Amino acid sequence: MVSSTTVNDAIVSTIARQVTFENTSDLPPTSARTLTVDTENANGDTQSATASITITAVNNPPALTGLDATPAHADSPVLLDADATVSDVELDNDNNYDGATLTLGRNGGGQQPRQLQQLGNSGGPG
Repeated sequence: MVSSTTVNDAIVSTIARQVTFENTSDLPPTSARTLTVDTENANGDTQSATASITITAVNNPPALTGLDATPAHADSPVLLDADATVSDVELDNDNNYDGATLTLGRNGGGQQPRQLQQLGNSGGPG
């Protein structure tokens, strides 16, 4: 609240332009928010203005973490990394990874036939 006999339209406009909105949720509801600003002058005259704030959801990219191993070359199968994790904010929230894909590919080197095999959790994050 600003209280002064020297408040004028320019000061009120400056204050109103500094009002901010922030939602720190990764999955905020997309329903519109309403902001109402009420003003009152020294004579008790009041004025209100209302604005609607539209929220737009953002699709966050998946994250790949913990991929830090450097496997040694071997003629037998070798574990690439034991603690790599794939996650996705939206899929984690829904607890549903159905239809999601993870593609592994070899980039040069080696001899054919070499194969990549999945061992471990394939039903969700991890």
